[in-house]
Amino acid sequence: MTAFNAQNRAYVLAILGALVISGIIYFPRMPLNFDIVKGEPAIQTIRSPQYIEFQTPDDIKKTNQLRSARKQLINPIYSVDSSVQKNINAAVFSFFTSLRSKNTQESQLSFLTSTDRIALFELSEKNLLALEHSVINTISIILKEGIKEINDTNISAKVEEINFEHYPYQTIALISSICKQFIRPNLYIDEQRTKEITEEQLNAIAPFVTTFKSGQLIISQGDRYTEFHIEALKALKLYGSKTNATNFIGIFVVCTLLFLLFERFLYYFCGKLHKQASAYVLSYVLVLLIMLIALGLYSIQNVKFVDTLHFLIPLPAMIILTCLLLTPNIAMITGTACSILVAIMYQNNLYILLFLFFSTCTTAFSCYRVYKRSDLVSSGNVIGIVNVLVIFSIGVLTDIASPIWYLYNSIIGFMNGFLCAMISFALLPYFESLFKITTSFGLLETANLNHPLLKKLMLNAPGTYQHSLMVANLSEAAAESIGADVILTRIGAYFHDIGKMKRPIFFSENQFSTGNPHDSLSPRMSKMIISAHPKDGVEMAQKYKLPQILQDFIMEHHGTSLVSFFYDIAKKNQDSPDHESLKEDFRYPGPKPKTKESGIIMLADAIEAAIRSIDKPTLPKIENLIEKIFIMKITDHQLDNSGLSLNDIQSIKATFLSMFKSIYHSRLDYEDELQKIVEQTKSKNSHV
Repeated sequence: MTAFNAQNRAYVLAILGALVISGIIYFPRMPLNFDIVKGEPAIQTIRSPQYIEFQTPDDIKKTNQLRSARKQLINPIYSVDSSVQKNINAAVFSFFTSLRSKNTQESQLSFLTSTDRIALFELSEKNLLALEHSVINTISIILKEGIKEINDTNISAKVEEINFEHYPYQTIALISSICKQFIRPNLYIDEQRTKEITEEQLNAIAPFVTTFKSGQLIISQGDRYTEFHIEALKALKLYGSKTNATNFIGIFVVCTLLFLLFERFLYYFCGKLHKQASAYVLSYVLVLLIMLIALGLYSIQNVKFVDTLHFLIPLPAMIILTCLLLTPNIAMITGTACSILVAIMYQNNLYILLFLFFSTCTTAFSCYRVYKRSDLVSSGNVIGIVNVLVIFSIGVLTDIASPIWYLYNSIIGFMNGFLCAMISFALLPYFESLFKITTSFGLLETANLNHPLLKKLMLNAPGTYQHSLMVANLSEAAAESIGADVILTRIGAYFHDIGKMKRPIFFSENQFSTGNPHDSLSPRMSKMIISAHPKDGVEMAQKYKLPQILQDFIMEHHGTSLVSFFYDIAKKNQDSPDHESLKEDFRYPGPKPKTKESGIIMLADAIEAAIRSIDKPTLPKIENLIEKIFIMKITDHQLDNSGLSLNDIQSIKATFLSMFKSIYHSRLDYEDELQKIVEQTKSKNSHV
């Protein structure tokens, strides 16, 4: 029931977090909550929350005037009426039919001169038919081009042009007279087509519009409102409109999906952090800070030569802190989600998303391995350079030609990377303290060999101190070979055996006299003393406020390994054959190593102690012993929870062997040379 309630609380907090982020994103879209009166002074400076094009009454008036002038220049469209020619052909055919039947009335011939009448009546049947055909053909040719109105002169000229090769002048005149009598206009205004052409040409005229860029000043505080200001605020839905609940719901859904995406990412790729509430709270706090800063930059008035200040959004600072406090892959996913949210806040600005996304990727990659302040400064410079390149690309994509724009925004972009590195370094200690997380920078404070615990170890247990230094060297090299945290591994090795200071004489490396206190103790008592040093070390670490991760190393560096020396003695003294239950009694309390770094320290500690105990070490002896210890730890399942793969173990083994070869090779050569000198001296003495 408790787990269920805790899970419900987590869901409720996640929803509340999404609501808060959604509210911040939606804030620039909210309409003004006060009345605006024309002629009254503005009580605050107002900027456009988005890019918009809209028409003011003046724009509409100018557009209508331009379209009216253009409409006057559009001529009507004429179309040919095919029925006109059919009617004319029928009239011509009726006229010639009456001529052939000799039933022509005087009124039908009134348009002809007396000469034309005589010539017409003298034509034979065949010639009359030919004349009819010529008239119809001529009319067809003339009407084909279309006639708006009758012009006798033009018709006569056209008839003569068509027939001058076929007929004499008198016959052409007769054809012309008949054509003039029957031809009618066949062109009419096509209202539908004329309307379509007119609308097409008028629509091609771009209307006059007023444009506001995102962040552009609409009115400054103290200026008086005009009709233009009121129209602009209404177009932007900043005045005279209600809150758009649908818009807010859309933003909330996106935020919720991003929260869910982040949770699934931790579940599949960062299982240990998925169970830690601090990972979620830290990421949320950082995102919330960035969103608030982005909102603040959004509300700042335009600066000279700079449209907006969105290139100053300190997202790299959040990514650097996440890389150092959590992991780079978590930094990538949170930075990408934050980029999307900021882009939505800035009215779905794709170019801001582009800038912030590249900034996120560059920061995560450049801060993948940061161990000292100079690394952080170098990362800030790299981030700034990439920011400048992205800003140049955005300028080209948006057709910006002003060199001043490129200069000022490039300076801002480079300062963003440089300042974010400084800001993150300044904020890091506060976040480490607040969320109880230890970073490489925090560990470096304990890396100094002058640390009180290490100085005390050197004085009280000098053998253990030298052993710890050797383990640190081995562990550091092994960690570097498999890509583990080098600094964490080295510092963990420094402190892993500090518990031996409580009873230093009971550990072989500190026994410089001939007496061994274990000789007077039972195997079980000796085991209890030996296996207690991890717990004693944690108590000392807590007293000196060492980070929790170092305390974990102290407890885990032996895991549940067998205290084999005293187990073998107890087994010889035990009459019962139940050796398995006895073996469990002679194990360290654990737990087993839970990280790669802790697993490396376990292996380095066991191998260094074993090789130190070899009498006259040789390279074959060292190699066999390393192989034996690795097999023992693997078969005893001590590394099961460490995350070390077989490839990692092989790399660690090769690194250890290489280091011991370099340490003992020169020593072995020296002993051989010394032996040769001794033999040569003996030989000379014998000859003497």
